[in-house]
Amino acid sequence: MQARTKMFFPLTWGQTKTVLVPALGGDEDTIRMVERLSYFFKVQLFSQYAGAPAFWCQAHNGAVMHAMGQPERFEAELLPIKWFSGTALVSVEALNLIANYRTMYYLARQSRGEEARALLHNATLLVEIIDNHPERAEIHLFLG
Repeated sequence: MQARTKMFFPLTWGQTKTVLVPALGGDEDTIRMVERLSYFFKVQLFSQYAGAPAFWCQAHNGAVMHAMGQPERFEAELLPIKWFSGTALVSVEALNLIANYRTMYYLARQSRGEEARALLHNATLLVEIIDNHPERAEIHLFLG
């Protein structure tokens, strides 16, 4: 079993930060393919919706996750986010977003390519609002 990697991305509203993300997971063929690739994640907080933060992140190969405040408009493409104590927790596995607790937000997702699915295998993206101040947020990415 691989050790988990923890990455911190402090952000403010409207700020964009690009970080190198190692690709993990998948079967042996997928892992060999992924080992030759580098992935960049761009994560950006944007304006609040209904008093809660929304966030956007995109892998360079076009895999898109977008937090939406109006899930009914994207019903076919939506998956839930866990929200608790000022923290939004998104569990990401093979580009499927899985929530284990009550749903407060939904993600619209678009997947392109096996590389994106391998990258996001067994990953967790955590958006934490520091001291309940949405202008101060950290994004944590757990891989492995």
